[in-house]
Amino acid sequence: MAKALSRHAPKYIKFPTDETSQQHIKAEFYDFAGFPDVLGCVDGTQISIVAPAVNEHILVCRKGFHSLNVQGICDAKMCFINVVAKYPGNTDDSFIWCDCSVYGYMAEKAASGNGWLLIDSRYPLSPFLMTPVMNATTAADQMYNK
Repeated sequence: MAKALSRHAPKYIKFPTDETSQQHIKAEFYDFAGFPDVLGCVDGTQISIVAPAVNEHILVCRKGFHSLNVQGICDAKMCFINVVAKYPGNTDDSFIWCDCSVYGYMAEKAASGNGWLLIDSRYPLSPFLMTPVMNATTAADQMYNK
């Protein structure tokens, strides 16, 4: 089953790189949340697995169980447009992000104001990542976070 999913995933899970697809996703995010120029939301999760016989320690995540650390990017309809599912549970989220093909694409396009990805506070701000404001005290920061 996993091999079949892997074989067919590229047909259905694709990060939009053409202008038409990007404008469509940006419009959907704006309609959904009033947030302009958003291309996707990034997050990671630990997918529990059975402990392997070899190198089992590298698969123990920060939550204390054996897992794969899986990163996904979703569009405004909550459909996956990118998935990275190859790292052991103890891999740092920011390492996975920086090794992701979408990171390379967004970094290359950053100067052109290509759009934003929304991501949680474990990641640094960048020309193409928007993270929540920690300890938001002003009305503007609270609205931004909302």
